Amino acid sequence: MIPSPTSLGAPASFAAPAAVAAPWQLQLLSMQLVPVAPLLLLPFIIVAFVVFAPLWGATLLAIALLRAIFWPIERVLIAIGAPGAGEANDALVRANRWVSTLGGLTERYTASRNESRGGPTPGP
Repeated sequence: MIPSPTSLGAPASFAAPAAVAAPWQLQLLSMQLVPVAPLLLLPFIIVAFVVFAPLWGATLLAIALLRAIFWPIERVLIAIGAPGAGEANDALVRANRWVSTLGGLTERYTASRNESRGGPTPGP
């Protein structure tokens, strides 16, 4: 417990007056405690999680299903020696990498970060 100034021997004039705040002052104080930045960013967060995240997940799922469908077909075409047998799978691998890295955004960020540090840049 923190002692008051009067209990330590100070004169009564040093004691803090008992101030009672008016209701409008309490409301104003509580409004000042509301953070503004999250409220301003809320529409962008909602759009990101409600619109873009499900579309990104659906795209990843579609590419995974296409790869699962084309993989056995490609193996058969490679076994019989058909020309250009691996091109469909290569295109799907590139598409999967592009979608999973958010359109190459993460790869460009990593490359620029490594370049600024003098390190090697990741390959394609």
